[in-house]
Amino acid sequence: MPQVVTRVKQYLPYIEGLVFVSIAVFINKFFFPDSPGFRGLPFSPLWIPILLIAGRYGTFPSLFTSFICAWYYFFSVSLENFIFGIFELTMEDKVVMFAFFFVSVFLGQMYDRLHDRIVILQSDVEDIGEQHRNLKQHFEKLERTNEELERRVVGKHTTLNSLYEMARQLDSLDENALYRGVIELTCKFLYASKAVLYIGNINEIKVGAAFGYLPEDYPFLIEKVKSNPLALAAWKSEEPLSFRNDFEEQATLEAKKRIYMAATINLISTGKVAGLLTVDELPFLAVNSPNLRILGIIADWTAQNIEKTRAFIDLQARELDDQLTGVFSYSFFQIRIAEELNRSQRHNVPMSLILMKIQNYSKMEQPVQLDLLSVIGLVFQNSIRQVDIPCRFSNSETLALILPLTESAGAKLLADKLKFNIESYSFKPFKSNEELTLKFSVAEFRPQTGKKRIYSLSKEMIDQFIQNAEEELG
Repeated sequence: MPQVVTRVKQYLPYIEGLVFVSIAVFINKFFFPDSPGFRGLPFSPLWIPILLIAGRYGTFPSLFTSFICAWYYFFSVSLENFIFGIFELTMEDKVVMFAFFFVSVFLGQMYDRLHDRIVILQSDVEDIGEQHRNLKQHFEKLERTNEELERRVVGKHTTLNSLYEMARQLDSLDENALYRGVIELTCKFLYASKAVLYIGNINEIKVGAAFGYLPEDYPFLIEKVKSNPLALAAWKSEEPLSFRNDFEEQATLEAKKRIYMAATINLISTGKVAGLLTVDELPFLAVNSPNLRILGIIADWTAQNIEKTRAFIDLQARELDDQLTGVFSYSFFQIRIAEELNRSQRHNVPMSLILMKIQNYSKMEQPVQLDLLSVIGLVFQNSIRQVDIPCRFSNSETLALILPLTESAGAKLLADKLKFNIESYSFKPFKSNEELTLKFSVAEFRPQTGKKRIYSLSKEMIDQFIQNAEEELG
């Protein structure tokens, strides 16, 4: 059936030509019987089939139609004379018959060229449409990929921010409470079902806290950590390690002897290792580099709080400089800027520092200074995160903000927000009605990477970072 339809479509132009010429012959016989072939009329209806077929189907169907029209014209005008042996046409008759062929070829060629051009343009349109569809699909895939990346970036930042906020709550002078808090953080953020915090060096080690084990398991845990290849490598390298770091055999060990991830607890002040944090059981897919980084961050927080607990540094350094601003002292700034810079370098996370200078602070009267500090304290309370650390700087007119997990773009936005909120308070700090002005500098720490990457910054490098921020402030 489809072949029949195709064949009919193929011959349809010629059939239409015959039908149109037949209609013209019918008109000639019944309406113009005295004008055979429409000879002598101002306009011959025989042109109508030629024009219609040429305009619809092109050269060959129009030639076929013009041949039929010319044959009919010849038949009508000269057939009787031709039968009697007389073959004579006037010049006008010859011109009409020739015109049938010439016009059909001319119009047919015009149609063919236009048709070919239309076919080419349609092909181009289809190609462009296909390219557009492909580009649209590619764009949609890229858009979905971008959304997924944004979700992952936001999720990673949210996880790290939550970790910092919860780790800030570990500040305690109760060492046992600190150990339990560390294990809880580890299990919460790494989805671990077994984790152990070991305290001491490799020779004199004890279990500080454990999750997933009973107290009677502690002697076995101590023996395990002294012989496990991954634990020993972590002790030696002082870096967070997982079994994916060339310790594939860890996954095949007996469950009770297995360690998936381990991170040493390095004291910042002395550089000594104070313990080891291990994850002994967690979902296999959770053993990845982001979670290993989180384990390292938890270990750093643990080391920081162990130092504070043992030496009571926290009690002295955390003393607020004054109750008006709610900021920490300059000595506390020196400790925390070193801790945050080292943490940023070790775990390759962003960190920024904002210095805020109160212009002409020394020219203000003391009551005005107190009012201004009260305003600043209120703005800080409502503008910064819990993990941000506001401190006094080396001089009375400058304050510092340490911003963990913050790039320079975010720090600049916060600086603009603080400047607007503080300067917009309607009080005049000077007798001359001079407006309050603040000057800010923002410094972003960029961790060093590559083969020569270091994991602990020297005092000179820390001082240089602070000095660069101070020079920018002017």
